[in-house]
Amino acid sequence: MLNIFYIMYNQKYIGESNKMSYKTNRLILSLIAWIATLVIYLFCATGSSAPADADLAGWAQLMLKFIIFGIIVQVIIQVLFHVAIAISLGIENGFEDEEKLENIIERTIKSSTKEDEMDKLIDMKAGLFGLAIIGIGIMLALASVAYFDYTAVNMMNIIFLSALVSVSAVTCASIYYYQKGV
Repeated sequence: MLNIFYIMYNQKYIGESNKMSYKTNRLILSLIAWIATLVIYLFCATGSSAPADADLAGWAQLMLKFIIFGIIVQVIIQVLFHVAIAISLGIENGFEDEEKLENIIERTIKSSTKEDEMDKLIDMKAGLFGLAIIGIGIMLALASVAYFDYTAVNMMNIIFLSALVSVSAVTCASIYYYQKGV
C-alpha cells in the first residue's frame, strides 16, 4: 500500500508523459471508499451502538447495511469521477465548441473503459490475490470457533472484515499492476 502512495507522490513530479491513467485514478478512489467503509464499520461495530454479542440478527443487519452503504458510495464516487473527468477534459480543450467537446469526452471515456488483454490479466492476478485473502479469512473464522471458543458473532465479523480487506487488497494489487506492469 505504501508503494501506491509513493507512485502517486512521484506522479506529481515526473511529468505529463507518465501521468496516471484513468483506470488507476478510478481504482485509487475506489480504494479510498472501501477503506473509509471499513473504518466506519469498525467504529460502529466497536461503539456503544453495536448490537449485543448474542444478537446475530442485529449483526447480520449491520453488515448488510454496510454492504449496501459500500456499494452506494462506490456508485456515487464513480459518477462524480466521470463528471470530474468530463470537466477536466473541457478545461483542457476549451468550452467553445460543444459538439467537439462532447466527441472528445465520449472518445476519451470509451477508450479508457475498453478492456484489453492486459486488463483481463490484471483482473485475474488481482482476483486470485483477493481470493487467497478471503480464503484465509474464512479459515481463520472457522478456526476461531472450532479451536478458540469464539462466538458466532466473532466468526461473522472475521468473515466480513476479511471480505472488506480482500476487496481493498484486490484494488491495491490492480493499481500496482497498472503502474508496474504485469
